[in-house]
Amino acid sequence: YVVTPAGAPGKVTVRVENPDGELTGSNIVFTYISTPKITAAVDPADPGGHIRISVISVEGGQDIKLKGSGFMNGVKVVFNPAVKKVNDVSAVQGQVIYIDGQPYTLESGKDGTSVKIIDGETLVVTTPQGKTGTSGILVINPDGGASNIYGDLTYGLPALNPPTGVQAELVYGRYIKVHWN
Repeated sequence: YVVTPAGAPGKVTVRVENPDGELTGSNIVFTYISTPKITAAVDPADPGGHIRISVISVEGGQDIKLKGSGFMNGVKVVFNPAVKKVNDVSAVQGQVIYIDGQPYTLESGKDGTSVKIIDGETLVVTTPQGKTGTSGILVINPDGGASNIYGDLTYGLPALNPPTGVQAELVYGRYIKVHWN
């Protein structure tokens, strides 16, 4: 048993060398899988990236910025994901994703659209439609490495813009009548 050192995502050749300098007969190919992380969902209009977003509209079509690390070109963003741990990878039909090095399958979720990578720590994605009260977001890199499910983002009713031209008048000395544009 060995503990692997840190490495960049991709394939590497591993060789085993005995203390006397003798090498094993064959090289072993090992694949490092990326480990993206989501640390925050923020307002893309905020240049500093400090205004956090915790509620997104059920109507979808909203741009949000994800902050974190390890985002790769070709990343997929899944909203309201459900994953299932896999015991036997060879028996899985479909894509296996790896969260913290453990194999899972994506059981359900809706893909975000229009994913734009800003850099390895920032991406902007357009939200799909969702159901009130559902939550969670998952980032999956092309190599199958996936983030933990970020749970601080929930679908809710769309925010209303504040009314303009608000006026209030007293009616019959008893009621207040409010008008707005």
